[in-house]
Amino acid sequence: MKSQNLKNDIINLLTLCRKAGKMQLGFDAAKDSALSGQAGCVLVTEDVSPKTLKETEYFCSKSGVPMFKTTLLMDDVERFLGKRAGVLAVCGDGFAERLSELFGENPGP
Repeated sequence: MKSQNLKNDIINLLTLCRKAGKMQLGFDAAKDSALSGQAGCVLVTEDVSPKTLKETEYFCSKSGVPMFKTTLLMDDVERFLGKRAGVLAVCGDGFAERLSELFGENPGP
């Protein structure tokens, strides 16, 4: 039950983030946000391809942006955020910090 509550918390936070205009959906948009220093963290869905996962890990490590693997599916992202995507960049610092807390990580500098 705890994992379902965590998933709901993440979905709620991502929905708020999207409404606030602090999110980039899709690999290219997330990559651009991370490399330009705008992204506070990047999320990948559980069903993203191994190639996309590897490329996302690379650009996140290159830019120093934390990356989190979620249990969300691309269908979940489409249902809750309005666009099918496997990679999401969170650009609001407060949102990124809260997601880091939810994933059990310390926010970056």
